[in-house]
Amino acid sequence: MEESLGLYPNLTTLSDVAALLDRIEAEALNDNVVKALRMCISLGGHAGSTELREWAMRELHGYTGVDHLPDYRRIRAGLYVDGVNAAYQVRGQQISSLALPDFVREEVSEDLEVRHSIPALQKMVRSAEEHNVPIRLAPPGTPLLMQYLSQHSNYGITALYWSLDASTVGEITERVCTDVIAMVNEIRAAIGPDQTLPSSDVVAQAVEVVVHGNANRIIVKDVTQGRNSSPISHDGGTSRLRNVWWIAGILGTIGSLVFGYIQIMD
Repeated sequence: MEESLGLYPNLTTLSDVAALLDRIEAEALNDNVVKALRMCISLGGHAGSTELREWAMRELHGYTGVDHLPDYRRIRAGLYVDGVNAAYQVRGQQISSLALPDFVREEVSEDLEVRHSIPALQKMVRSAEEHNVPIRLAPPGTPLLMQYLSQHSNYGITALYWSLDASTVGEITERVCTDVIAMVNEIRAAIGPDQTLPSSDVVAQAVEVVVHGNANRIIVKDVTQGRNSSPISHDGGTSRLRNVWWIAGILGTIGSLVFGYIQIMD
């Protein structure tokens, strides 16, 4: 009955709905989270649930800067720099967010918001595990921040990044798999004996309970250093930070950075 991309075009009986829920659960149990999320989009469409469709779409395509971010995508991560001068090289030197300009600390700190799509996170984890290296994520506005740090240290900054163990990032995908399974069972439990499709209210409540219902489930792990570093992935949601830099440049507080910013944008 299933067809391309896990879509079920005809959900006309309770057994059809049960089959779709069973299939979604099976894909999630087998760690096929992308396929399970696609099926969630289909289920959300049939049930008229904007909440389920939007959650699944954001997990598949990533969260924008204006989207509400689930707690499981907020993690603790240290900030690190690489640098060089005429006498020595620095690699994997941890720094405090207090070393950054105060007006960017809301965006760049040890509290990291992971907004990448599930497929992107899976790719990062595979690459890190294959090369036995940590995952490196570059903060928004990195070129400007590197210039600022270089001006306030005795060596030139060549890289600025958050460093994460692959297992920390992998837990986000695992959490999404678990949430899909939990939502399926919330919906199963709520479907009435004479009901074919779950109502939009039932599905919305399942999303609210499972995804947003426990604010205490936050991933907190130590970062891993001391190994060769993987390529840096860039985080999204940079517009607010860039606006702050621009305003600060107008005010003349970091005039030299404004010149660097114009060069970069050109």
